[in-house]
This record gives sequence, C-alpha cells and structure tokens, in this order.
Amino acid sequence: MALALGVGAKLYPVVLAPLLLWMLARRVSVKASVIAAVIFVTVSMTVLWPMLPTIESPDVIGTSSLELNDANVTQSDHDQPPLPPTEVSTTPRDPSESLRAFLGRWEMNDFLFLLVIENLRPSSGLPPEQIAWFTVTPESWRTALVASVAQQTGLATERVPFVLTRLLLSLALVGAAVGLALWVTADTEGQRHERLLEATFQTLAWFWLLLPTQNPWYLTWCLPFLPFARSRAWFALSGLAFLYYLRFWMTAQFSAPLLGTSYPGPQFFDYVVTWLEYVPWLVFLAWRRRREGSSFVEPQSS
Repeated sequence: MALALGVGAKLYPVVLAPLLLWMLARRVSVKASVIAAVIFVTVSMTVLWPMLPTIESPDVIGTSSLELNDANVTQSDHDQPPLPPTEVSTTPRDPSESLRAFLGRWEMNDFLFLLVIENLRPSSGLPPEQIAWFTVTPESWRTALVASVAQQTGLATERVPFVLTRLLLSLALVGAAVGLALWVTADTEGQRHERLLEATFQTLAWFWLLLPTQNPWYLTWCLPFLPFARSRAWFALSGLAFLYYLRFWMTAQFSAPLLGTSYPGPQFFDYVVTWLEYVPWLVFLAWRRRREGSSFVEPQSS
C-alpha cells in the first residue's frame, strides 16, 4: 500500500516492486507476495487513473515541449529554456501529454544512456557539432537498424534511437534488479536486513544512472539509503551530480566551438564534460568495489 501511494506521488518507486515482492515470496510465502502484488497494482492504477489519456490528442512521444506549445510559448536564443506563456490556456488537454513527452524525448546530463543512443543514432547529414566523437558503430549499420525498426513498428525514424535505448537500458535495469533480489534472498548468515537496504540503494542508484535525464535532485531518491551503500564512491557521485548546472552557464557563455573541438557550449558539456563527470567516478567505484568486496563484514566481538 505504501509503495503504491509512493508511485502515485512519483512514478520511480515502481522499480522497487520486484525486489520487495520477491523478498516477500522467499521470506514469507508466495501467497503473501501475490496478495501484496494485487494490492500494489490495484492502488497504483487507482492513484494514476487521472493521468490516463482522456481526450483526443496528437502523439507527443518524440515531440519536444517547445513543439507542444508553439502557440503559447516564446522561445529564446542560445538553447535557453523557453519563456513562460503570457496567457495560460484553459482549453482541456490530455493530462498524460507532458509525461509522454518527457519519457519519449528529454535528455540531460546523461552518460550511459548517451553512449548507447549515440551509437544507435544515424549521423549522416547532421552538422559536426551534433556528431558525438565516441560514435564507433558503422553508419550503415545504424541506418539499417533504425529503418528496419521504424518500418516494423511504425515509429518515426527520429524517435527510434531514443526508444531503442530506453528499451535496452530498461532491460539492463530489470536484470540488475533481479540479480539484487536473488542476492538478498540468498543470504544465509543473518544479514538479510542489511542486504535489503543495500539492494534498495543499488536499485535506485542504478535506475538514476541509466536515465536519460540525470537531474541532481533525482539522486535524492536514494540518499536516505546511502549509509548502506558501503562504498565511498557513491558519496563522490552526490557531489559530482552538481556539474549538471554547468551546462546552463556554458550554453549562455560559449556559442562558438571550444578548445579546438567542433562543439559549442551545450554540446561540449554533453560530449566532453560528462566524460569528466562520470568516467573517473566509474573507475573509482569499480576500484572501491573490488577493494571492499561484495558482502557485509560481521563486526568482531570483543
């Protein structure tokens, strides 16, 4: 019930459902897990009901927020956020419109998502400032893949890379969540509570790392469980996330290519600064993980 109400407030807690339901099934009973699943789904659908589409509206997945509000929003230069509308329309609109646009288009401060999508997105015809230097997959392969998926699904070709990346990283998250659930329930040494808290943190943290929109305030979702992470690398991430705000300054200050690259301010942040933000941290995380091991150490009795 509490998890379902959390989903109604913010969708992200749904990623904890597999972990908690599997824990119930293994530690209590399958019957208890089934009952909990029914309650979770029923309450979640009830509280999310107002977000379901209620009126006819165009497909907005893959449409930016600027395109949705061209008639009411004044756009600004230099990739700045749009100015607010002078008048707010009272015309009824699909309440799911903004959510679908957010889930189907927005990218910001991402790294793992960026690595995948840039190696799926065809770059033929794009200006140099929009071509990532770390794109290594053949152009012919990317073009053929996108065209094939678009033909089979009916998606617009420009939407296919984003949707494919979402799907691939969602599958990776599901795999990680299943692995963590199995790790928790495999405990036989009385550490299940510590393991559950760590698995909760790991699930939320990797969910954030696989998002296309890694806003720093999203990271606060897992901070209550940070004491159970057992790795100092995660403390470093909570500070590095604030580099997100550097993009706005670079967008305003640098309209010309920087440091001999073809990237002006915003693209320089996306394709260069994010590497400085995440790569050293990922190396640090791997090193600390190997040094600290993968299980809790029981305190020594005096």
